Amino acid sequence: MIAGAAELYRAAIEEPDAQPAISLLEQVVALDTGHVEAWLDLGALLHEDGELGAAERCCREALRLEPGNGTAWLDLGVALEDRGDDRAALAAYRRSLAAEPRTPTPGSTRARLLERLGDRAVAVAHLARDRRLERRSGP
Repeated sequence: MIAGAAELYRAAIEEPDAQPAISLLEQVVALDTGHVEAWLDLGALLHEDGELGAAERCCREALRLEPGNGTAWLDLGVALEDRGDDRAALAAYRRSLAAEPRTPTPGSTRARLLERLGDRAVAVAHLARDRRLERRSGP
């Protein structure tokens, strides 16, 4: 981030109102359009603020910059799922899992959606895989 912006951002995200942090991150990405983490943080805040379309656009921009970013794929999947696009969400979760196969979150998130869609057997397999990963990684 731009010098001094990190401190401002940390202070802004502590506020109950997300708007100051959103405004700051919008300025950061306007000045540094290649800042993947700023795009992801902005997307997360917009998602929490209920701006799902804007959150999705931020995730897609992060993915344009870094196509193999598992967090961006996961965040995109969550935004798509919340918008009701389950098929696209599953595809994003698959990409997240492929990008970060040792991270349990994409598999668990995907498993939850699969179970909701009625594919319980595959969901259970994902959850079992994630539990094995968590045990291997330890506390």
